[in-house]
Amino acid sequence: MPMTADPNVFDVWVIYERPRDHPNHYILRKQSVSADGSIRFAVGFYKASDPEPLRQIVRDELHLTCLARADADEPQILETWI
Repeated sequence: MPMTADPNVFDVWVIYERPRDHPNHYILRKQSVSADGSIRFAVGFYKASDPEPLRQIVRDELHLTCLARADADEPQILETWI
């Protein structure tokens, strides 16, 4: 689910295309955004050589919706899911 137990925190999942720490893979990471705008990154992540298995996780298992890329997104951000 996109919401945490805390009503002041909203979870988003981000698919990264070849981030610096994994330059040969796509990475799916959960981020928790607080009402004050601060972001906490989950320790764990999913890794794949292709983005489709990561999309299946957020779309089919978590039932989230993909947001369009924003111009302000970092270049390695492929998709954001809520």
